[in-house]
Amino acid sequence: MTADDLLNVLPGFRGKLAQSPPSVSAVHYRGKRLYELARAGCRVKVAPRTVEVYTLELLRGKWGIENPRALLDVSCSKGTYVRTLIADIGKTLGVGACLGFLLRTRVGRFTVARAQTLEELAALKAEGRLAEVVIPANDALKHLPAVTVKPSAVRAVRSGSRLYPAGVLTGTGSFSAGMLVRLVCDQELLAVARVEAAERRTVFRPVWVKMEVGTASRS
Repeated sequence: MTADDLLNVLPGFRGKLAQSPPSVSAVHYRGKRLYELARAGCRVKVAPRTVEVYTLELLRGKWGIENPRALLDVSCSKGTYVRTLIADIGKTLGVGACLGFLLRTRVGRFTVARAQTLEELAALKAEGRLAEVVIPANDALKHLPAVTVKPSAVRAVRSGSRLYPAGVLTGTGSFSAGMLVRLVCDQELLAVARVEAAERRTVFRPVWVKMEVGTASRS
């Protein structure tokens, strides 16, 4: 197999794909996880799921050896099994393939480039510089729609009470039952809440409340 052989098949694995979860995955099947069934010696066939591969690029490889190796950069949707993706690429090539290692370089807004080791964090804390690398909670959850809480309703939200329309100052985006949102006031994160529909009005039920110094968190 050559680099050109691999480059020729990669386009077929970009975009939306039908992918079958591996037998050792955590996907549920009739109340059991697939890996539990596999350990019990029971093999089941699960319907393929639609996933999406946004980018799939060859970074480098080792060719002309008994077991060629390739390093790929993949950006994909939630639920994509990279091990299965690699195995499917191998089948298309007619040579078989397996995953040698997997490095998750990004999850949402979090990148490995900004990651710190425990030793680095300990050193920064000792130097009083921990705040330089800590991402504020409100920034870390920017992928969630924001609902601005009126100052008069902040205390109730901090105590874990539901937020009703009367306590909402502004909201961004359209809300549907079950989705998660940020409850904020003056750009400060108060809580993460789940949207509930009650009597033709939208209600926000806190599922996590930011802990203040000297208080206990609610979850």
